[in-house]
Amino acid sequence: MAYPPPPPQPPQQAVEHGREPCPDRILDDIGGAFGMGALGGGAWHMYKGLKNSPKGYKLIGAIETVRRESPRIGGNFANWGLMFSVFDCTCLYVRKKVSGPGCLFCAVGFFRSACARRERPRRRRFSAGGGPLSLALSLRLPLTTTQQSQHQKQPTHGVAPRRRTPSTPSWPAR
Repeated sequence: MAYPPPPPQPPQQAVEHGREPCPDRILDDIGGAFGMGALGGGAWHMYKGLKNSPKGYKLIGAIETVRRESPRIGGNFANWGLMFSVFDCTCLYVRKKVSGPGCLFCAVGFFRSACARRERPRRRRFSAGGGPLSLALSLRLPLTTTQQSQHQKQPTHGVAPRRRTPSTPSWPAR
């Protein structure tokens, strides 16, 4: 007995794996940055509390240090996440493009300039230019190393290396 064919499936819509739209992106980045700062700061201050507490009070001192300092570090990270997300969304709005590295470099430049706002103008320009440059290098370096390693694995234009067999001597014949 043959089974009936399955019913036709509706066409699937393309799933976009990009980021959230800008108002939601800002809140997501703030929460992610707070969590990263709180966990990283908690680990760091746990170590500092264990190291700096007197004998017999190491665990209590470490827990107290984490309780006191971890939210502060998380809040600082959340402020950085807020600033970067606002600059990122502003650059996306001005350029009227959904994505692209130009918006990322623009946001990093404005973010670094805003962080250095109390510095002299020359230092601020250096900071605003150095941020996108370091970001470009950090994004390009893994791609370059991957391309180089793939290039080294490819054979050279169909010329296979000569294999040694027991009948072929390893030295050149005279």
